[in-house]
Amino acid sequence: ITGLAILVADELDADWSKVAVVQSGTDRIYANPMSHSVSTNASASIRMRFDQMRKIGATAREMLKAAAAAQWSVPVAELTTDKSTVAHAASKRSATYASLAAAAAKLPVPENVALRPKSQWKLIGKSIPRIDIEDKCTGRAQYGVDFRMPGMLHAAVARGPVFGAKVKSFDDAAAKARKGVKAVENMGYGVAVVADDAWTARRALEDVKIVWDEVPGAVTDSAAIAKQYSDRLAGAPGLIAKKTGDYDQAARAPGVKLVEAEYTLPFLHHQCMEPPSSTAWWHDGMLEVWAPTSGAGNLVAGAAYLTGLPPEKIRVNRFQYVGGSFGRRSHMEQDIDAIRLSQKFNAPVQVVLRREHDVQYGPFRPYQKTTIAAAVGGGSACRIALARPAPPPMPKAAVRDGMDLRAKPRHSEVVAASTNMASATFMGAAGTLASA
Repeated sequence: ITGLAILVADELDADWSKVAVVQSGTDRIYANPMSHSVSTNASASIRMRFDQMRKIGATAREMLKAAAAAQWSVPVAELTTDKSTVAHAASKRSATYASLAAAAAKLPVPENVALRPKSQWKLIGKSIPRIDIEDKCTGRAQYGVDFRMPGMLHAAVARGPVFGAKVKSFDDAAAKARKGVKAVENMGYGVAVVADDAWTARRALEDVKIVWDEVPGAVTDSAAIAKQYSDRLAGAPGLIAKKTGDYDQAARAPGVKLVEAEYTLPFLHHQCMEPPSSTAWWHDGMLEVWAPTSGAGNLVAGAAYLTGLPPEKIRVNRFQYVGGSFGRRSHMEQDIDAIRLSQKFNAPVQVVLRREHDVQYGPFRPYQKTTIAAAVGGGSACRIALARPAPPPMPKAAVRDGMDLRAKPRHSEVVAASTNMASATFMGAAGTLASA
């Protein structure tokens, strides 16, 4: 929040003490330049939007100067800006950005505005207090789990002990006997208890006795998974993602020593401080969702697919504050629960995942094994590098340049006999693996 605001404010010459941040909507104009969706991902907001946000600030600054120049009948080049004010030294006139904003908004938007050199930065790279410190320290910051609205119901949902499990049967007599319980719903993939408050829903869910269908292959352990991936590495070489030079020939060069190591990335849980939550409300022929999501655009698309509503009938209200994400908040299972239950009960429904449930069936960072071999010596610090990942199975969409990346364990060969370093790049399920 603070970093992106600094990028705009520095080029805008804004008075930092007057800068506030307002959460954007889900219009495509706010799309992430990398994913082309309204989302925040890959811990890359500053990297992806560095020049974009600066250009926004610089463009607004020039439009404000143009508005002042028109009012005072002076050349734009004679104007300066500082702390949200445009000034004309020769006539000793000045005007605040607020007084010029309406006129500036009617002017044509200039293209290719020059950005300031690093030597002129006033805020970027400096130690600036975070905008959200006071709200977080005083309790004014509102998170998804804090959201309340009149007539809102609360739901607790239990999913199967393993992925893919479905409800076979359940006994809800004890749960329904609790005061405040509205209903116990079979969601197919789980059981939901809807109640007047979150604590009642949570306690009642513990009373529900659920029998789950057996899932083929559900019985496994870490050792079995590790062996499966090691077997894949030991198998056929697989598809070549990129090859430069001849690996075998370079490895046999005089004075070369081969070094090989295997790296393992285990399944990892995101472990957000704030449990995932979502509130949905069907009203007036539309669907409204309040969610601490990092993928608002995908949530609109997913809700449209689930409900059949056109995207313009779906409004996602994002929370400015989220208790950690790390990729977790781009997933929508709690949103789906809230949407379905709100439609069923014709009322706003909030779903908050229990910590233990989120740890058990939340989406994990995928397991992966990779072997990397390097040839050291022979006149270079590192003459070749070979990466052979064994990533998890990938969806059908994982096809790049005509290559089905799901087919087999893949390897990337890079040979650089005359350089000090060789790099191997591999597009895997978890992103880009870079090794040297």
